[in-house]
Amino acid sequence: MGYSRDELLNKTATEFIILKSSKVFAEKVRELYRNGQAAVQVMAICKSGAILPVELSMWLIEYKGKQAIFSIVADLTKRKSRTNAKV
Repeated sequence: MGYSRDELLNKTATEFIILKSSKVFAEKVRELYRNGQAAVQVMAICKSGAILPVELSMWLIEYKGKQAIFSIVADLTKRKSRTNAKV
């Protein structure tokens, strides 16, 4: 997505997600707190301003004695283009 480590650590996930994806993201965050893990596909904003489809996988963890969210972001651009090509 083009952000530095510091930029990623000093922003919330909602700052990287387009407004249209925010409702489904909020629902998945509630699921995360209920179940300890969740995954959601959203449209993310790259540092360049480009918008791309991503899958955000999230887990509740303990980090330095505090609850934290560990997340992995996967770019779905290629997967989406392969799916569209098959249709």
